[in-house]
Amino acid sequence: MYLILDQGGHGSRAVIFDAAARVLGQHLVEIATRRGDDGEVEQDPEAVLRSCQRALGGALAAARVRPTQIVAAGFCCQRASIVCWDRRSGEPLTPVLSWQDTRSVELLDRVAVDVETVAAITGLCRSPHYGASKLAWCREEVPAVQAALRRGQLAWGPLASFLLFHLLDGRPYKVSASIAQRTMLYDLAEGRWSAPLLQAFAIEQATLPECVSDLGEFGRLHLDGGSVPLRLFAGDQNLVPLAFDSLPDDVACLNLGTGAFFLRPLPASQAAPRGLLRSVVPGSSARIAIEGTVNGAGAAFDWLREQHHCLALPWSALDQADADMPMFLNSIGDLGAPFFRTGIRPAFRPAGAGLEQQMRGVAESIGFLLRCIVDAGSDLPPLRELWVGGGLSRSQGLCQTLAACLGLPLQRSSERDLSVRGALVTLAGDAALAATLDETVAAPAAAIERQTRRYQAWREWLDGELAGAG
Repeated sequence: MYLILDQGGHGSRAVIFDAAARVLGQHLVEIATRRGDDGEVEQDPEAVLRSCQRALGGALAAARVRPTQIVAAGFCCQRASIVCWDRRSGEPLTPVLSWQDTRSVELLDRVAVDVETVAAITGLCRSPHYGASKLAWCREEVPAVQAALRRGQLAWGPLASFLLFHLLDGRPYKVSASIAQRTMLYDLAEGRWSAPLLQAFAIEQATLPECVSDLGEFGRLHLDGGSVPLRLFAGDQNLVPLAFDSLPDDVACLNLGTGAFFLRPLPASQAAPRGLLRSVVPGSSARIAIEGTVNGAGAAFDWLREQHHCLALPWSALDQADADMPMFLNSIGDLGAPFFRTGIRPAFRPAGAGLEQQMRGVAESIGFLLRCIVDAGSDLPPLRELWVGGGLSRSQGLCQTLAACLGLPLQRSSERDLSVRGALVTLAGDAALAATLDETVAAPAAAIERQTRRYQAWREWLDGELAGAG
């Protein structure tokens, strides 16, 4: 049996699988998020930790198994969220600053490091979504962090390191490669913290967690009635390509959740097109993943639900064709790849449409932003299709819209959590456990032509907003 703990923006879920990838038990604990007016997106670190502990206990109870029956555990976690804590007591000193949090954008503007340097060292674009400027903001703005730093007791870094510190025996202070990269302080080629970037952000290497491989012996995970060896510790989205067996070079995978994560595994020597990222593929030194993110996928639908003050959205609205739906400037969570811009406000054009029409406009905007990502990689070999999964992929209407916007067929998997499946395949070392492709979703030529015309008008609107923002 294998245990996977998956900690994401919406909650923590633990799943216990048998050797044939059958789910024996699982448990999800949701987590609240607080959003402020100045780019703040926070969570309570102790609540996140409790959610992991409760998820683990709930999965064990549901599966009715003992820890001694579990061969190994894997832990996948959201990547760019950070937290600061006291290394002696373990007490949090800050909230979790979510990957969506952009309060540090002005601080980042003051740091003397250019886009090209960041890309060359880290494989990332220069962005406040990553951890470096968040950590520097905590050092400048949080007295408790300053005091812990003076005492030599400061621990800080990715949320994943905080959770590992509390969940494992011996309180290890470590971070895996695929998560360390998302701090924007990690040298992708050297596999360690980057001295030039640490200097630029005035962060001492001795205060940061030790960088380690995504696969290894990390310690024993505390469980009721015993413990289990943790042998996989990785970023959630980095595991998505590993959920599938033998992903061809002319295929990309798409994980539809809070964000829409586009990943295309390619040889490690492949440079990323401008505006896209190079990401670590756990367990492989020969492959990287070209990555682009639409920040506002599930998050955009959540935003729309809050705007209309409703408890649930009528998802069947996405199954309807609508030539008159409004266009949506989807900057929920700010613009991700290939733009990486803050300060653009979300808006519908024209304004005043009803909820169902606006839902269709949001779905279309996700497709258009994904098309921007695909277009940014136009120098790469042409894509044949996308392999798609994740919670939002359950919507036939959304997948149909994406196929029309992209002009590409989607091969849809019934697997709703590609990160967890990728963790299982990697942990077990068995490609036979990979997710299957169950359905082709393709758009007719007329729909593709209509969405191409709308995309051109939408792109003119977006480009005008970007120009106006400076």
